[in-house]
This record gives sequence, C-alpha cells and structure tokens, in this order.
Amino acid sequence: MDTGDLELHPLAELFPKMTDEEFNDLVMSIEENGLREPIWLSRDGRVLDGRHRYLACCELGIEPETRTFDGDDELQFVLDLNLNRRHLTTSQRALIAADMANMEHGTNRFSVEGQNCPSIEEASEALNVSPRSVKNAKRVLREADEDTIDAIKRGEETVGGAIKKLKPLPVQRENRAQSIAAVASLCRNIASYDPKTLIGPLKDHIESLPNIREEFITDMTLGSRVLSETVALFNGE
Repeated sequence: MDTGDLELHPLAELFPKMTDEEFNDLVMSIEENGLREPIWLSRDGRVLDGRHRYLACCELGIEPETRTFDGDDELQFVLDLNLNRRHLTTSQRALIAADMANMEHGTNRFSVEGQNCPSIEEASEALNVSPRSVKNAKRVLREADEDTIDAIKRGEETVGGAIKKLKPLPVQRENRAQSIAAVASLCRNIASYDPKTLIGPLKDHIESLPNIREEFITDMTLGSRVLSETVALFNGE
C-alpha cells in the first residue's frame, strides 16, 4: 500500500482502522465516484482526519483535495467528525478514551500548542463511557497482548472480557501501607485541610501510586478504606 508523502498526525490514528474489506470498498468508491470528502490537515501539514481516504487516493494515484484545520482544538475536531460517522461499541469508545487519557503529564501528543491532554473524567465524558470503563481500558492497554487489544479495536472483544483474562491483581498490604503513608505525608504539606475538597486530589494521587493504583481502580471498597486510612494518618489518629 502506497502511504504517500504526508505524515499522519497521531490523532488521525486514534480511531480504529478499517478492515481490508472496508478499505478495498473505499478504494473502489473513490475510483468510481471521486473523493467526496476532503482530507483534513493540521497546521503543520500532517493528516489530521481522513487517513483511509488519503491512503486510498495514494493507492489510486489521485491527488486528494485537502483542507487545513485552523481551529484551536484539534482533538475535539477529530472527535466531532468521527463520533458522528462511526458506529463504535462501548469497549471501542472506552479504549479510545483510555488512549486519550493515557499520555504522560505534560506531553503534547494529543494536544495543540501546549494544551493539556484530557483527564479520565474528560475523556470518558467525550466518548460517552464511564470513568471506570476507561480505567479498565487503560489496564488492558498496559497488560493485555496485542491480539486482544486489536480484537477490541475491531469490535470483536470487550474490555470486560479482556480484564477477566488478565492475572488477578496481588494484594500488597505492606506496600499499600507505605503508599498510604506517602499520601498522608503529602497531605501534611497542604496549608488548609478540608476533607470535602481533598477527596478528589487524594484519589488522583492514590491512582498514581504504583503499589495500590490497580487495587484502588478495581475495588472501590478498598479505595474508600484507603482514603479513610489516609485521612486518619493525616489527622494523627
């Protein structure tokens, strides 16, 4: 397959690839009817939306019509175009949301001019899935094999089914206690303490701690207990 001269923007690859049959149908359609929808480019000239249309044109030797997106939110632009035209399963949407929220803090892979990547909550809202589904999808992206991930992308497997195939998460009480103490130490540096406003940040910090992150995500009872123990340690109880 001729991939042409244009580079693909990472956002262009956020949604699942077409199957070979779907791509061949697209090639035939463009050959018979021409390109009905332009290829959208980012300001730096990369393919932002329409990678399959672009590759089909390359294969046919056709110079595609292109337009440049000049807005401020490339991610939202790609989501708006694709969510309206694609029929995705819940698990496919969860995997896309996980990919959006899975970037390291401060990276710009899915952002424009320094905009932050979406949080789990923002990604879940954008893709109309629950935050828990996105967290499970993030675990699948980390731990599942490529065949399983590809099957979810194709709509042939679910995130829940993939989670069941993963090894159970070990309970590491000693490490968990150390992590709780680390969060408590962090809390002591906060000048004013209000339990109602601290719960959200605590959850974020707990999820970032490797020793208890997965237990917290998969067991909300444990998560609540961890929060209670953290507050108790903070108060010196």
